[in-house]
Amino acid sequence: MLITTPASMLNAGEDKLAYMGDTTQTIGERIREARQTYRISQGSLAKRVGVSASAVSQWESGDVRGLKPANLLATARALGINVQWLVYGSGRMRGDAAGAATRVPVVPWHSAGDADHTIREERCEDYVDAAFPADARLFATVIPDDSMGGEIPRGSTLVVDLELPPEPGDYILVRHIETGDVSCRRLIRDAGRLYLQAANPAYPMHPADGHEIIGVVREVIRRFR
Repeated sequence: MLITTPASMLNAGEDKLAYMGDTTQTIGERIREARQTYRISQGSLAKRVGVSASAVSQWESGDVRGLKPANLLATARALGINVQWLVYGSGRMRGDAAGAATRVPVVPWHSAGDADHTIREERCEDYVDAAFPADARLFATVIPDDSMGGEIPRGSTLVVDLELPPEPGDYILVRHIETGDVSCRRLIRDAGRLYLQAANPAYPMHPADGHEIIGVVREVIRRFR
């Protein structure tokens, strides 16, 4: 729900917002500033918000007549920025990082081993919301097997950080260097060596040698129905 003040008025007949506030910079200029700060293209932002790239271009040029409240909120969420800053120019662009949310691209499991390339090419069609800064290098993927048992059930969505250094005890996504197979395992250290451990005892534990670490699992999203 958008909390409004006298500085913003909703025309219910046209479902458009008339904005006032910081007159030194327009909403469109703030959208462009945030988008460029976090290196997000107009096309990528448009896809995340659910509008055309030409609509984003119009907003950035100062034409916000077609900018609906829902799109405004989606834009702030997609960029991981403070809505108050976007609308009024008040406060900080990022605001409270703990309360910020960003849209994380969903990469197919079979492509998770090359997720960085897939994201750069903007070939992702689905996104999930996660409470991480917009500049974090994240992707999401759905685990297709029961190797992690009840800890991470089949069908759970994993939010994976491509840059966080892995430590023993972390859940990680790895790719077998020879076969290219992707798996989710817990990284453990035993007698000075690193191993990949599944939660399901039907899957044997393997040395970490011969595997490339894709990233660290930061969040697990489960659906019960």
